[in-house]
Amino acid sequence: MITSTQDELSSDRLPDRYEIVKRLGGGGFGVVYEAFDRERETAVALKYLNSINPDTLFRFKREFRSLAGISHPNLVGLYDLAEHEGIWFFTMELIDGSTLPYALTPETDYWDSAAISSPAATATRDRSNSGLRKSHEPAAPRRVRPAIDPDRVRRVFFQLAEGVSALHEAGRLHRDLKCSNLMVTPTGRVVLLDFGLVGDIAPRPGGLETVAGGIAGTPRYMAPEQCAGATVTQAADWYAMGVMLYRSLTGDFPFDGPTLGIFHAKQAEEAPFDEGFDDLPNDLATLCRQLLSRPPADRGDGDLVRDLIGTDLDRNAAPTLGVLTEAPLLGREDELEELSAAFEESRAGHPVTVLVHGKPGIGKSALVRHFVHGVAGRRRTTVVLEGRCYAQETLPYKALDGVIDSLVAYLLRLSDEEISRIKPHHVADLMQLFPVLRRVRRFEAASTAVRGIPDVQERQRRGFHALRELLGSIADRRPLVIFIDDLQWGDATSAAVLRRLLVGVDAPSLLLLGTYRSEDAARSAFLAEVLAADSELPVTNLEVLELDEERSRMLATRLLDGDPHGWAGELAHESGGNPLFIDVLTRHAKVVSREELLQSDQPLPPAPARLADVIRATVAAVPGESRRLVELLSICGRPLGPDVIRRALDLESLSPAVVGGLRAARLLKSRGTGASEELECYHDRIRETVVASLSPESQRTYHYSFARALEDLGSEDYETLALHYQSAREPERAFTFSVRAADRAQSSLSFARAARLYRVALDLGTGETQVLNRLRIALADAYRHAGLGADAAHAYLDAAEAVGQSAPRNALLMRHQAVEQLLFSGHLDEGMALLGVVLAAVGLRMPNHPAMALAAFAGRRAQLRVRGLDFTPRHPEAQDPDELLKIDVAWSVAIGLSMIDPIRAGGFQTHHLLLSLDAGDEVRIAKAVAVEIPFSATAGTKAQVRTRELERLSRRLTGGVDDPFVKALTDSCVGGAAWLEGRWKVAAELQLAAVTRLRRECTGVAWQLATTYIVRFDSLYRCGEWATLFAELEDVLDDAEARGDLFLVVYLRIKFRAMSHLAAGNPRAAERELDAAIGRWSKDRFTLLSFWHLTVSCEVDLYRGNADRARARLDAAWGMVKKSMLLTLQLYRVSIWDLRGRIELMSARQNEAAVPKRVKAARAAAKTLRKEKAGWADVAAAAIEAGAHSLLGDRGRAYSLLTETMKRGHATDMNLHAWFANHRRAQLSPGTGAREEMARTQKALADEGLTDLDRWADVFLPGAYERL
Repeated sequence: MITSTQDELSSDRLPDRYEIVKRLGGGGFGVVYEAFDRERETAVALKYLNSINPDTLFRFKREFRSLAGISHPNLVGLYDLAEHEGIWFFTMELIDGSTLPYALTPETDYWDSAAISSPAATATRDRSNSGLRKSHEPAAPRRVRPAIDPDRVRRVFFQLAEGVSALHEAGRLHRDLKCSNLMVTPTGRVVLLDFGLVGDIAPRPGGLETVAGGIAGTPRYMAPEQCAGATVTQAADWYAMGVMLYRSLTGDFPFDGPTLGIFHAKQAEEAPFDEGFDDLPNDLATLCRQLLSRPPADRGDGDLVRDLIGTDLDRNAAPTLGVLTEAPLLGREDELEELSAAFEESRAGHPVTVLVHGKPGIGKSALVRHFVHGVAGRRRTTVVLEGRCYAQETLPYKALDGVIDSLVAYLLRLSDEEISRIKPHHVADLMQLFPVLRRVRRFEAASTAVRGIPDVQERQRRGFHALRELLGSIADRRPLVIFIDDLQWGDATSAAVLRRLLVGVDAPSLLLLGTYRSEDAARSAFLAEVLAADSELPVTNLEVLELDEERSRMLATRLLDGDPHGWAGELAHESGGNPLFIDVLTRHAKVVSREELLQSDQPLPPAPARLADVIRATVAAVPGESRRLVELLSICGRPLGPDVIRRALDLESLSPAVVGGLRAARLLKSRGTGASEELECYHDRIRETVVASLSPESQRTYHYSFARALEDLGSEDYETLALHYQSAREPERAFTFSVRAADRAQSSLSFARAARLYRVALDLGTGETQVLNRLRIALADAYRHAGLGADAAHAYLDAAEAVGQSAPRNALLMRHQAVEQLLFSGHLDEGMALLGVVLAAVGLRMPNHPAMALAAFAGRRAQLRVRGLDFTPRHPEAQDPDELLKIDVAWSVAIGLSMIDPIRAGGFQTHHLLLSLDAGDEVRIAKAVAVEIPFSATAGTKAQVRTRELERLSRRLTGGVDDPFVKALTDSCVGGAAWLEGRWKVAAELQLAAVTRLRRECTGVAWQLATTYIVRFDSLYRCGEWATLFAELEDVLDDAEARGDLFLVVYLRIKFRAMSHLAAGNPRAAERELDAAIGRWSKDRFTLLSFWHLTVSCEVDLYRGNADRARARLDAAWGMVKKSMLLTLQLYRVSIWDLRGRIELMSARQNEAAVPKRVKAARAAAKTLRKEKAGWADVAAAAIEAGAHSLLGDRGRAYSLLTETMKRGHATDMNLHAWFANHRRAQLSPGTGAREEMARTQKALADEGLTDLDRWADVFLPGAYERL
């Protein structure tokens, strides 16, 4: 074995963080120094591996890792294990004190005082793997028994027993307990040191360590079985403690001499107890005799120590809170089975979401962690990404932030080749949202790709699409589980993001697990979104309930070590079946009731009843500095690092003893290690109880101390600073940091968060008037960018009110913005109410009646024909600002109403065009001419010549304007004209190009995107490309929901989402979709959305075969349809007469007596359609006429009309009509060829997602074909 022995350690061989102070001692392969840790700002003990070989390095690391996860005030605290340029070392708590037996009696009663400062050194016998050690404690001759303080001995050995018990409970054996490995501080704290020979009580997974076999330890202290090389148990450590007690009481060892002599004596003899031993205090003498028993089973354990010497000490001990690992899973077999089924389902090609909820302490997190870690253990290829939400954390997308950190950790473990395979498109936009992803080197190389995309919403959309793609790539290769704890603290923005990630046909196949507290569901912004009745994210809720009485009693019995005193039933009942409460109450009962049990005549001493009482008692019992730390962490409600804790509590250093004690009491826990270590309250119930017990003044003091500490440390967490200064009643500082936080959120595209922070700043209201006015406008802009139209409108109105009479023009501009936001976002009633005020202010007015609107529309068109489209360009400075504002208001009305009330919108559009031409503003003219294109096309085929002229003019104007929005608008408007004229494929392709340009080159174009998507989707719908439509629909709908675009959401749900349910064969879902969508829309007027709700509802009736209901529905609404003047526009006229004809045909088929009347009505509808002189209207007319002839029994004429329908259907992109006509032709011509035609038709329709061919044939081409 090659061993490298290194020289003494100096500061320059360590990281800059550490400075060596002095050498404390050394042993066989390790040297201990006192060092100063600059990051912790405290002195530490630094153990340096000065003799490196594979064996010593393994033991060195094992020594650290064996205790790194265990925290107890009577075990030395370990900090960091590190390797620096070949130097291996770890740091630990520096203990100032004395070893045994010197700590128990004046040092002059023992040997030479020089021995007192001798280091706790050990040597290794390299020839053996046993770890047999020599003791460097002097072997003095027997002498007069030392004078001792019995109470001091009891206190020391009671604490030693607590530390050893904690080690055993963690599954570890020390195997080298001895006096030199124990320190007693001047304050009386006992600390166990040196874990170089520690071993596991049970083998670890993989068999890395066992305690059986070999000889390890220091001979004087080793148990008989340890000396014999037999398997050792906890009893060996208790024997060694007996040796330490013997030496402390007598000044000698029970067995001494050469090593082999000690080994033989311990096998053959009992420990010697002379006559003077009986003069010692009975409890100490009894304890020593029992611990030194040769049979391991006779020695006792920590309970023996507590019973014999711990009665008074136990009474003064602080109660502790506990949390279980395995016990809370008692009785959770059904829940684990449900989670396993969800995991298997997620591997079937689609995402699965399960939210586990219940009351605090019910074991939700423990259940999910047990499942997740079990899955990862059984299926080692599983990728688990974990995150958690915190109550006081102020990050954007806070529910996802920890998951992203976990994702980065996973990605950093992959090779460059693996990263290249899964790197998504638009990764630069993803890194803009989550900068931590820049740690992935392969991702960072793509950072420049984000440039050139000015629209913030487009960058957000692309970023989240990249995250979806990345998760999908991982899930395609490995099972993927995402676990987010404490979702009740999540934000609504995160909910929208998860919806984007997990809804749609190409969503990643993963299992999303979350936990939340049931009682917070109604108050949580995140859960309100995810659990809403109309939420599109499919969620399975798994409630974790209290354990029943029997299982509660079983758990309490387990925790009470068999329930020897009969407490289990009472505690189980008091806990209400909450596993954590059972654990806490049983632990507390065992501590505070032991003395009562020993001294009381009552057989069943009372157990504590209230959890809050236990927490308060626990906190009250800890020392002042510890209590202040718990109170600070409770107020902050988030993990805190040592620097901010020291500053907030005005401490020179954060005592490891304090932290260790609070960990042991289960009042706090740690996250991370070393410089990144953070502390937080162990459980929310602790935090809530502590906060409730603090006076308002104390709470304000802690808020201020924490905020001041953050500020002094240069924190840029402005939102947290604002929150705590506000809670500390420091409004000026809270205002300053709220504004900074809001401005930062705005720049990072987190608009909803920015709006909330601007709102906080305005509510504080401590700034100057000019500053507050700036914030009001910033608030409105933030709402607008976030797509929250109604909120933006109200904020603009507040800004207008604040400006008041001092700046009337600015106030009018703000009101105009408010109207535009209300109309664009679909808040029609409120927008129309305000619109009258704005119109009057600029000299415009709204027609009160549809007929008046139509007359105004016609009059303006006549005026435009007379005037023509000529104009004289003018320099912007020469234009009248008031006239430009009038133009912009007319634009807002024309655009805002175009897809809602096209008649009124048409009048304002023509007026907008006339005003723009007169003003000579080239950009406004280009926009007005572009929008005029689809308005011209509303007249249908008879206006095609003029529409083409407008298109050519628009292209010329666009070429002379350097404005990407105008170019994109022209593309969209030309596509809209194609749609209105029935050129479906052309329209769909043009709108796709327009969407691309709008997203890539433009900003603030929510309305234009909405109308472009609507036209594209309706074109796909009409030409039968339903699979493409439904694939694109969900992403767009998701985006609209996230932006709060009520108009687009309602439109898409009515017109297309309902039809997707119908295509899947679920008419009930289609009806629910229609009702939910129209319920969010204006009920004061019949709009275009009312029209589509009517027609799609009739389609559902036809699908159900209920023609009479469809007829009644259409007849009841016919008056409103005519009054709306929508039938003056060809698209809507053709749509309604096609529907009318099909309803009459199905009604005739279902009522033979009414055939003549219904067929006559259907043929009248077809005749009306023929008059339109439009190819797609002719297809619909031919289909209706074919159905009429089938009902009249005219097979030949029906077949001929079906042939016309099929041929002209394909020619005009009316493919569904063509396919169904082919199907009907096959029904009229049975035979092999017909069956083949029907099979082809069925496949074509199945490819588009239609599941019931015959039923859909009855919807599109009703008739009585089966009778012919």
